[in-house]
Amino acid sequence: MKDDNKIVQQLNLVMQDTLQQLQHLVNQDESNQVDLVTVVKVFLFGVITSAVELVETAHPDSAPILYADLEAVMKMGGIGETTKVSTNNGTAHYSLSNIDEDDVASGMNYIGQQLVTTLFKGLHELPMKQRSQEMMIRCIEVLLTNLLHQKFGNQAHQLLDALCGHVHMALIELESRSLH
Repeated sequence: MKDDNKIVQQLNLVMQDTLQQLQHLVNQDESNQVDLVTVVKVFLFGVITSAVELVETAHPDSAPILYADLEAVMKMGGIGETTKVSTNNGTAHYSLSNIDEDDVASGMNYIGQQLVTTLFKGLHELPMKQRSQEMMIRCIEVLLTNLLHQKFGNQAHQLLDALCGHVHMALIELESRSLH
């Protein structure tokens, strides 16, 4: 985690330097026809699409995930705001690169994090009137119903009962943590 913070700090320095260079280029335009906002937008679009294409060559079909994460971060107010929210909420960051093959809990949390990201992205793509906690819980119900029915057939009801028990225990544990 400490290394991640160093990388983010270094990336922030690179971006600050780049923005200063872009400002310098705009200021050099004697006709004053160039707008910094326009230049930065073109620059960002170029960086984003180039970075996504680069990752896509190593990890095919990763573009939708990257664009979805980017959209979610921007909707939250940028990387600084996202980091604050994660820190304030005590949200752990799980990465495939730091999950040991025997660490089932981190593996489950990683998958859970990916599901939540996808759920919130999809929720924010709906018409404004449908973006509600009610819709979110109904989506989870439909996902769970279909998953249990398709994958577990005649054991679905027993698995749901066990799942509810585990969720209740986890909620009690989370509530007791928040009291301390």
